[in-house]
Amino acid sequence: MKKNLSKWIGVGLAWIGLCSASEVLAQPLIEGFNSPFNNEQITSITRLSAAQETPGSTEVKVNFSYTYSGRNGPTATVYIVPVSREFPQAGLWFGSDPFTISQGRGVGSIEISYFQDEPGAPVVFNTDAFRALIVENGGRGVIADLNFTKRVQWGKPGDKKAELSVEPAPLLSQPDGEDQELMKRRQEVEAERLRLEQERLAAEEEARKRREAEKLAKKQVAIQEVARLQALEIAKRIQQEQQAREEAARLAKLEEERKAREEAARLAKLEEERKAREEAARLAKLEEERKAREEAARLAKVEEERRKLLELLAVAESSAAEMQKELADSRMKSEQAASEAAEAEKLANELKSAKAKVDDEAKVIAKASAQEAARTVPMLLEPQPGQFKTQVRHVDVVNRSRDRTSMTIGVEFEMRDQLDSPAMGVRVTRKDEPRAFQLFESDPEPIGRSRRNFLLLPVRFNPSLFPSAESLAQYATDQVQVYMTPNPDFSDKYRLFDTTMLLHWESEANSKVTEIQRINDDYLEIDTFKKNDLHQGYVSIRYRLKSDNSGKIIVALFDSKNPATRSWIDTDIRYISGDVGLEVLNFSVSPDADPPSGNLFDLDTILIQLLDSNDQVIAEIRKQTPMTWALVK
Repeated sequence: MKKNLSKWIGVGLAWIGLCSASEVLAQPLIEGFNSPFNNEQITSITRLSAAQETPGSTEVKVNFSYTYSGRNGPTATVYIVPVSREFPQAGLWFGSDPFTISQGRGVGSIEISYFQDEPGAPVVFNTDAFRALIVENGGRGVIADLNFTKRVQWGKPGDKKAELSVEPAPLLSQPDGEDQELMKRRQEVEAERLRLEQERLAAEEEARKRREAEKLAKKQVAIQEVARLQALEIAKRIQQEQQAREEAARLAKLEEERKAREEAARLAKLEEERKAREEAARLAKLEEERKAREEAARLAKVEEERRKLLELLAVAESSAAEMQKELADSRMKSEQAASEAAEAEKLANELKSAKAKVDDEAKVIAKASAQEAARTVPMLLEPQPGQFKTQVRHVDVVNRSRDRTSMTIGVEFEMRDQLDSPAMGVRVTRKDEPRAFQLFESDPEPIGRSRRNFLLLPVRFNPSLFPSAESLAQYATDQVQVYMTPNPDFSDKYRLFDTTMLLHWESEANSKVTEIQRINDDYLEIDTFKKNDLHQGYVSIRYRLKSDNSGKIIVALFDSKNPATRSWIDTDIRYISGDVGLEVLNFSVSPDADPPSGNLFDLDTILIQLLDSNDQVIAEIRKQTPMTWALVK
């Protein structure tokens, strides 16, 4: 009986598949989804799957997950019908029991049977998808119509098609002759009984209708009175709500006017601050131009004096050469000529000394001018609160050259400001020497309006940029600053983000010498020191272990004034063998750390040691750099 009921439900739903199968299958089938922009529950079906006991069977169990908002009643009904592009009428060949769902989320399953004995149904064929309908229980409308691409084979090759047959009902046997009169009288009695019964039922129905009419009249009078009272109550409530809305509108208008006045005052203050900064920058630029003009005039004057001395030196050299030639021709003729030749030679030597002195002074002046120009490189500006919404997510070293002269720093950010020509850059410096960034070359990179979230920024160590630092062979920095400039000429650079990163640099002239020394000796040096956040970080270490076959590298971070703080940071221990290599050791705040000052604490020392197989220290690095850490909550 249940199978026949399922069959007729499938026939009842088949008209839906016949009406829209061609239209649905002509479009790409889209599974149900939940909108990420709406926090309210929507009605949908997801994760639909079909399971067969054996491939090609006539019974399939369809499992699914559902979400029902409950807007169309406390419950709804789910129907699932197979759909075929080749056979649009295939919905008539299946039967299934619907599944009732209630408000909320859940899972369900529906068993679908394929009736091979239906007219026109093939022994074996494939369906391309399942159509899922969520219908109101009252049957007034479809709440959701979803399609799921699932290819299923129904039936097996070689099966014999069963034919649907209907046996005719047997004819009633004809009574014998002597019973026909008795049967006729029975029929007349039965007809009279039915007539009397119908008259009785009609009288009872008439009485019932009169009673119901009286009850309905009384009920209508009561309903009218209740409606009148409700109308009065509704009118009163509407008047109160109208008054409340008017009062709320008046208060909202006053609040908007107050906020508008505060915003106007804030914008006026920001405009005044901007004008003050622009005026200060303009005056600073004028002062720099004035100093540059004075310096240029002084250098021009020195150059003119040097040119005149060179001209005098050329004349003196020419005269000395002529006098020496005359002296060579008449060396034996006169002692006076010898004296004059000696005097000319002395004069030539004095002029050469004067020329060398002038050249040295020019070099000193050029060097001082370069130092003055270097000192005029502006520091990064501090942005006003709320001036920029762009956030820097992560900063790390992406690549570094083998000679230690250059690195590529990657910056991951989220662009949230609407600027015409923004650019972003990095500065490598030291906390104890803020102007150390002048020893490095790095240009900002325009980021445009494409909302790219990652930049690669090359940085090169060039001590020649600062004349007093030309002799630097090695240098260490401990801070990377990320800045943004909103102007096309890259002026007004605002600092966005700082991170502690211990980096080692070498000049081009020193890199080859350092590599030769590393080949012949044990060595240990920091390649990169990076804090990922206030809780963890890592250090990469280059080493060579020549004096022993095996050893280990240990790292410690602590406060130089309190060695007991060493236990506050957990670090890795790396075991190595006799060879040249690079190791990365991680460190993090220990769960057992107990600083007396609260969640935040400061450390200032990094200690890295290379130990041999007997735990004897054969190489050590100790760096001083301020670090702030936080306990893990």
